[in-house]
Amino acid sequence: MFLNKHMGMVMIPVILLMTGCSSQPSIAERQSTVSPADQEIIQQDAAIPQTADQAQQEYEQALASLDAGHIKAAKQRLLDLTQAHPEFSGPFANLGMLYLREGDTETAEEALTKAVQINPENAMAFNQLGILYRQTGKFDEAREAYTRALEIDPDYANAHLNLGIFYDLFLQNTTQALQHYERYLELVHDEDEKVSLWLADLKQRIANHSVSTNGMQ
Repeated sequence: MFLNKHMGMVMIPVILLMTGCSSQPSIAERQSTVSPADQEIIQQDAAIPQTADQAQQEYEQALASLDAGHIKAAKQRLLDLTQAHPEFSGPFANLGMLYLREGDTETAEEALTKAVQINPENAMAFNQLGILYRQTGKFDEAREAYTRALEIDPDYANAHLNLGIFYDLFLQNTTQALQHYERYLELVHDEDEKVSLWLADLKQRIANHSVSTNGMQ
């Protein structure tokens, strides 16, 4: 089942480690959680012309294999497409995502960089680059990649979520994190209970910090 381009993700179970009776996950718990925004199928590829029917069909078959969890078959189809049609962005982007899941960050970066070079409007590829850079500690590059994804598509829910997590956990910028969490929940119509808990936790931390700061004056 494919979702719309703003969500564009495979519904893979997310493990949230809970301790005690607390209803709000701690920052440490969140750091051990796989964000649903990390799991995407890059479905859109504006670089494929409408006349390239055979290539489009092959690409859709690769996406169907990904969606069905047939990773080996999908990977081979995507590799074949990058060789037969190196002018297309989407196959490179999806290969980059798969390499990233496998922990091969070097090959993933090569594929994703190629994807955005071919199609500078591929927001999902920039989002995946942001994930890669975040995982490898390149925080400036991660922020730039997420921001670029949102410049291309301001209503891209997953990029808002990833940028919110990034500001919250890695930069401790609660103001920016709040804005992106709230926008993400608006775009998904408040249907993500886990992120709603994160937002409530963030608001409580902001409130506690405000009380602490005022108490020192």
